[in-house]
Amino acid sequence: MVQREEAHPQALEARHPPGSYPEERGDPEQARQYAWRQIELEPWREEAYRQLMRALALSGQRSAALAQFRRCRDVLAEELGVDPDPETVALYEQIRDGALAPAARPQRAADRPAGPPPAPAVRGSLQDWGEAPITSYFFGRQTELATLSTWALEEGIRVIAVFSIGGMGKTTLVTKAARTLAEQFDAVFWRSLLNAPPLPEVLRSCLQLLTRQQLTDLPESLSEQLALLDSHLRQRRCLLVLDNLETILDAQQVGRYRPGYEDYGRLIEHLVQTDHRSCLMLTSRERPHGMARLEEETGRVRIMQLAGLEQQAAQALLKTRGLDDSDSRAATLVSHYSGNPLALKLVARTIQELFDSDIGAFLSDELPVFDDIRTVLDQQFMRLSELEREILIWLAIEREAASIQQLAANFVRPPSRRDLLEALRALQRRSLLEKTDAGFTLQNVVMEYVTERVVEQCCREVEYRSLNLFNSHALLKAQAAEYVRRSQIRLVLGQVAGRLVKTMGTEALAERARELLDWLRATAPLAPGYAAGNILNMLLHLGIDVSGYDFSQLCVWQAYLRGAYVPGISFANSDLTGASFTHILGQIQGLQFGPDGALLAVGLKDGMACVWDVREGVLLHTAPPRDLTNNYVCFHAESGIAAQGGPEYQIVIVDMADGSVRHTLEGHSSDLWRLVFSPDGRLAASGDGTGQVRLWDLERGRLLRTLAGHTQPIPTLAFSPEGDRLASASVDGSVCLWDVRSGRLLRSWQAHDQEVAAIAFVSEGELLATGSHDHTVRLWSTASGDLTHELRRHTEPVRAMAADQSGRYLATAGGDNFIALWDTQTGEPLHILADHGAPCFHIAVSADGRSVAALDVNDTIHQWEVESGQRLDFYRMHSNGTKAIVFSPDGRSLVSGGVDSAIYVWDVTALAAPRLTARLQGHTQRVESIVFSSDGATVASGDPGGKILLWDFRSRTSRALDTHQRRVRELAMSPGGANPGGARGRGGGRTGGGWGGPRAHTRPGATEVG
Repeated sequence: MVQREEAHPQALEARHPPGSYPEERGDPEQARQYAWRQIELEPWREEAYRQLMRALALSGQRSAALAQFRRCRDVLAEELGVDPDPETVALYEQIRDGALAPAARPQRAADRPAGPPPAPAVRGSLQDWGEAPITSYFFGRQTELATLSTWALEEGIRVIAVFSIGGMGKTTLVTKAARTLAEQFDAVFWRSLLNAPPLPEVLRSCLQLLTRQQLTDLPESLSEQLALLDSHLRQRRCLLVLDNLETILDAQQVGRYRPGYEDYGRLIEHLVQTDHRSCLMLTSRERPHGMARLEEETGRVRIMQLAGLEQQAAQALLKTRGLDDSDSRAATLVSHYSGNPLALKLVARTIQELFDSDIGAFLSDELPVFDDIRTVLDQQFMRLSELEREILIWLAIEREAASIQQLAANFVRPPSRRDLLEALRALQRRSLLEKTDAGFTLQNVVMEYVTERVVEQCCREVEYRSLNLFNSHALLKAQAAEYVRRSQIRLVLGQVAGRLVKTMGTEALAERARELLDWLRATAPLAPGYAAGNILNMLLHLGIDVSGYDFSQLCVWQAYLRGAYVPGISFANSDLTGASFTHILGQIQGLQFGPDGALLAVGLKDGMACVWDVREGVLLHTAPPRDLTNNYVCFHAESGIAAQGGPEYQIVIVDMADGSVRHTLEGHSSDLWRLVFSPDGRLAASGDGTGQVRLWDLERGRLLRTLAGHTQPIPTLAFSPEGDRLASASVDGSVCLWDVRSGRLLRSWQAHDQEVAAIAFVSEGELLATGSHDHTVRLWSTASGDLTHELRRHTEPVRAMAADQSGRYLATAGGDNFIALWDTQTGEPLHILADHGAPCFHIAVSADGRSVAALDVNDTIHQWEVESGQRLDFYRMHSNGTKAIVFSPDGRSLVSGGVDSAIYVWDVTALAAPRLTARLQGHTQRVESIVFSSDGATVASGDPGGKILLWDFRSRTSRALDTHQRRVRELAMSPGGANPGGARGRGGGRTGGGWGGPRAHTRPGATEVG
């Protein structure tokens, strides 16, 4: 350990002798490289982070500099358990506030940048680099780069394909070429196919870029999609890159596309045959069928069969890995591994660790013939410890970078933090994993190799009834972001399930699943593991009827049950840690993120308030409605309070932690249309149907003043970021700006000719955004009232908007089924999020600005990542519309009814989310009212046709009362529970409090489904 610590300063001094530090010479680019080198050697070196932050800020990369502070903070906390030095914090604040100006001179290009470079200056400034790697080290390949350049620029080749075995550096070469050629193209679009995205996903992202985020709906047919792509490729010279094409090729039929991915072949042929000046580059370990024919017949295709590195470049690579490139036997080593860069990186570490850096000793050992990178990876895998193998497998399943905390939480038997860190560092030294700002991930070839091992081993274990990896690792992470979960289904769970069906048959596999469940329960009931959850997920993926399956007394971890109806399954005394369920709670009227982005508050249209943990996808707290005729609800997440509508136009302020009432506010004389909290939670503003706006003191629970400026209802209000101003808007299109302290009207104007349904302050309160039924979004100067931008993309009324705290972007939504993210400075769209399929009327932005949540009219909450435009998750409510919902008197069950005429019974005793236990049929029309008897033994339900059913809650049997001649809207049960009578409103009954945390168990003897 002492020797290693001493070696680090020596390595740094060798790279930069005293007095020659690049920062001292005023060279930000070299300073950045030097800082990255320091961090590689010592990830906790805080001085290096400061140097990197300064270098990035001075080169104009402010956001990257701020990201390095966050990385430094996380590393120090993880590794040393300390906070950053005051000097580092001060530098962060200086950069954040814009006090550290960029250098005036242009940044120098470097052949070997040591950190993420800025995006290249593209002629049309249209670029989307997706998952393109950073080419930190690049050796040789000058001939190949020149050839690619000639084909793309001078010869106008339409499709360039680079083929080779794994590890040869195809991705690195093509990425280097693309970054070099970028300034010669109007647009650059780079995508990895490693996670096998369907072609429509890739085309949508590409067309979003080429249309400058104007695309809202992708045409349904592939022909129409390709025609749309054509029109843009003719207008602009575009460079398209598709990496890892082999992922979508069928492993069983050489060169053939996997089922469902044949359209990629049509895309390639279409780009070859049509007239344009653009170029597609692709990489693959395998040639797709028809590529040679296109090359011969059209003259518009070029194929490069990539060989290994030349001797000089390969020996330079070995030198960076600590081996003596002057050793005559280095050339022999390079030749043995055919100049394969990845193979050389991997064996270099083996030579250092096992052969004391003696290349000759390594070569004298009997070596297998090298014909593919899998040979080397097999050798490397055999040398790993059990913990190191587990880490690689978890990273292959995660499909994206994972933090140390994420990895640790995955293990069935978590290792000590010290062992985990040492294993991660060992894998880094062996070049088997990579460290990014987001955490640890695998190099593409390694990820594919490990994934294939996982699939093969899991299939063998199920076939031979010997569960090891199948129990220690989840094949699907139920709580993962949606796009990750889709990849896991396609490449891990789906592959295991598909291969087992081919070898065993569906019926035999279903029976094997029962046998394995019985064996798990008999040998180790409730023993920690993922086997039962993997079995359930696999059965559901294959569409196998799971009625009657017994999962009792088992750990059913990571079960994904959203949208699944699973009658007849027993989960008695089971552990459903990490499981994900369909959440049935009724219709929603609002949502808001908590201060750290971890919590999402939801207001239901019946006045109930709920708080969700978006990281775990679980419901944490609820507060019952106060009055069903005044069902408004909103939140101040940071202070943990909610405002709910009360009787006689009251506003009830509730503590979400325990549901207690803090204040009851009185003063309105008509229906409440809108209520908002001030940023600090000390004030609230409310608007009603008469056009009156009221300011409330929430600390004392009293009315401060009434603001008179409107004569029509107030659908929207907003406080400025500092809380010193209030904006109000009316259905007549007028907007008023108020001084909060004095109540003085600062300015009023006619912002739109139609209703203003949404407003938001942006750019630190310098601008006010208004969204209207006239389909436009307008940005106004709050100082002058002048219109600065009119944003036109929506084709239906704009009903919702929200801005991030930094003022960088504005999110808007309405009746046209998509969310638009706008740059508030330029008025240009940043992303069009178009996967909703239904109008969106509510939006919330997390405090860190990284995610957006939106609610559509189908009562589905979608959560999106802002930077990538990827949908992270969704929470689907009652699929057919909930009309009635009630808790049992003991709070253990919830019963809901809706448009589909069925009654659903949910177990909410201790699960992280409700679990469907029964579906009761008896009504032929929608169920509009449900009520429990006081003893919980009987449930009464009513429908519009006047039919009332009494249900025995234990036996699930029903009997009908004499039919009413009129519609049954409301029911109430007499104290004795015998007869339903006049009601105080639908949804009566006791409303439960919190619904548990992320880890939960069912109670022994829990009711079986069905």
